[in-house]
Amino acid sequence: MTMKRSILTVLLVALVASLAFAGVASATSQSTIDAILSDAASGTLDGDWSKADVQAALAFLESDPLSKQYSDYEAVLEAYLAGLGSGGSGSQPGVASGGNLAFTGADILVALSAGIGLIGGGLFLRRRS
Repeated sequence: MTMKRSILTVLLVALVASLAFAGVASATSQSTIDAILSDAASGTLDGDWSKADVQAALAFLESDPLSKQYSDYEAVLEAYLAGLGSGGSGSQPGVASGGNLAFTGADILVALSAGIGLIGGGLFLRRRS
């Protein structure tokens, strides 16, 4: 009975971990954030950025003290978000931002498959011995 319980516990932990990674998969990639920040360098955002992407760029600025202190990107991004709230388009056609782990560019399915394979291999070896 305890073996079944431990297997169930391991599977539950694996499920929770994969759900956590699924949330990361929908995050904006670092290259998109860099493109938004370089677009903001002119003082306005000329591209058609989604609200989620601009919010991710703002969150990046919050975690990067040098960019926050030595640039005025935050005000530009907040002004763009305010414009989206008053009837801007807010869509980003032709650009897929999901499917990659944030800041690495690694494919989420490869990471999840590797994790599930390792868990399965560990369970197989444990059962075998």
